Amino acid sequence: MSETQPDLEHTPLILPPEARLMAVRDLAPRLRATLGPEAEDEAVVLTRPGFRVTARLLPAALAALLGEFRTASLVTEAVARFSRAEGQDPLAILDLSYPALADLVDGRLLVPAEAPEAGAAAPSLGAGQAFAGLEIEALLRALDDTEVYRARLPDGTPVALKLARDGRAAAALAEEARVLDTLSGGDTPGLVAQGIEAGRAWFAMEWCAGVPVSVAAQRLRAAGDRAGLARLVARLLDAYARLHAQGILHGDIHTGNALATEDGRVSLIDFGQARPADQGGIDLRRAGLPQFHDPQMAAALFAGRASPAATPAAEQHAVAVLAYLLLAGLHPIRPAADRMALLGRIATRPPLPFPARGVPAWPRVEAVLRRAMASRPEQRFRDMAAFARAFRAAGRSPRSTLPPPAAAVIAALWRGVLPADATPEATAWLTLRAALLTEDAEMLAFADLHAAQAGAGLVASAVAAEVARARSDPAEEAAAMRAFLAAAEPTPGAMLLAARILDGAALRGLDAAPLRDWAAATLAALPAEAATLHAALALAEAGALPAPPDLETRLAEVAGGSVWLWALAHDASALPGHLARAIAAQRPHDPLGRGLALLRLHQATGHGRWTAAARRIAAQAGTETLDGALLTLECAAPWRAMPPPWRLAAIT
Repeated sequence: MSETQPDLEHTPLILPPEARLMAVRDLAPRLRATLGPEAEDEAVVLTRPGFRVTARLLPAALAALLGEFRTASLVTEAVARFSRAEGQDPLAILDLSYPALADLVDGRLLVPAEAPEAGAAAPSLGAGQAFAGLEIEALLRALDDTEVYRARLPDGTPVALKLARDGRAAAALAEEARVLDTLSGGDTPGLVAQGIEAGRAWFAMEWCAGVPVSVAAQRLRAAGDRAGLARLVARLLDAYARLHAQGILHGDIHTGNALATEDGRVSLIDFGQARPADQGGIDLRRAGLPQFHDPQMAAALFAGRASPAATPAAEQHAVAVLAYLLLAGLHPIRPAADRMALLGRIATRPPLPFPARGVPAWPRVEAVLRRAMASRPEQRFRDMAAFARAFRAAGRSPRSTLPPPAAAVIAALWRGVLPADATPEATAWLTLRAALLTEDAEMLAFADLHAAQAGAGLVASAVAAEVARARSDPAEEAAAMRAFLAAAEPTPGAMLLAARILDGAALRGLDAAPLRDWAAATLAALPAEAATLHAALALAEAGALPAPPDLETRLAEVAGGSVWLWALAHDASALPGHLARAIAAQRPHDPLGRGLALLRLHQATGHGRWTAAARRIAAQAGTETLDGALLTLECAAPWRAMPPPWRLAAIT
């Protein structure tokens, strides 16, 4: 907790007027999907726009209690009113809610009624207004203690102006200005001027043009430019290395605090949380987004201890998380809607290999990132400079080309030569996988044509949904989802197909509630066997349903189980025993099933030996049959290999 936390027994608290309590069920589908399956419909999201806090996911009962703080109240008074209204024991409610209320006070989502921050963070200056000899152009960011504006000097030079709202941030702004002056520009904005105006501390710094590094990285990922991504991340690491070499830690690593310019330079901004690199002990003011915490800070916060002071090794970990995010487009740890669950995952789980996030393996780069994100600080690189050098060497990778066997399969498809055993829905699937591999819109149109010819039925509608998703056609995807639901049977295989269809459906704005409700009801009615647990894990992985609360107990009772079951269990819990069971699990005897099992192990571990083994099987199987042709295509993009729908439907 913060050293300035008020006495909760004697201080009236208030929920600021701009704080928002929003039911999860009322959020837009895209936002609901980002919360994951842990966010139940009854939960509530609490946010305070414009403040240095992240949104919190709250149980509905705690959110209802917070409603008592819309007017200033002591904790005991609010609990008493709530308990009377709900007919519950006030002492029990106080015991249950006190830690959560203290956490919200510490995060300044619930504040002392007399505190200045109880008011809204409205901008204090307008465009065209003069301030300290500067002309205000536009508000960039308004927080509870500071504001940032784009402004101009008298000679027209653009600058960024940062000023305190009141006396609270004066010392922090003076320290930030001192840091900028010490750094003297280059990778950071140079200090232009500073002072006190109308009792408000301020400083002006050089204007840094560019876009957030996340935007630049997304453009490079969309273009398939891995060499460009490597250069961008290398320049980012170099900038942090030069910062650390001057004895300063940034203290607030995230995508918005690094800008990329058109000419490829990277600038670091916002040094409000900067710290000396040799600081030790604890740091009660240490902040930052939870996703970028190192395991030591995450473990401390998870256990309710004070934050350890930032160190170069801790910041190296945070920068490595940022680098992973830029390269893969996703974080190295699967997100959790609940903050404490996220902290627990960061503290205990290793970073996921790229294939586990649906991204092509990059072995040398991943090895460098794993070392920089090692759980123990002494296992990381000696310093940021060593990290940057290792990454730059690992990032020099040749551009990949389509393997000759896969190219031959695709050439045959273009000539209209299909495997003799291919049904219409199988042809649609094979053509879809070829289109995704080559990113060819015309091949994708052929897949759509074959899907339309396949007719109705469980497998055909599942294939049609996948094709519609690839074509970004929500109307056709919704129609395929309805057709699937009409044909669905209460079997584990059907639920596995449903999980495939539901994966990311909310992000695409689809009404997936009927299919999700069917899956939940079917899951509850099926016997607790390995195939049912496989389906439950697949639905949880897709974000459709929460993972079973007794997951580990049920897994402990499973005898045998498939590679896919145990790989999903590993995804859910990251326990090494589950991965060992996935590797040891019996694999199918047919070439396609065995090859796909090996590719699933590649996705779980990132190791290339599984891909090599699958390619040997594909070479022996040839490309004349449907299974051989399909395995050949899947081996060309092992990070996204998946069983075809007809194999999932057959699981019982």
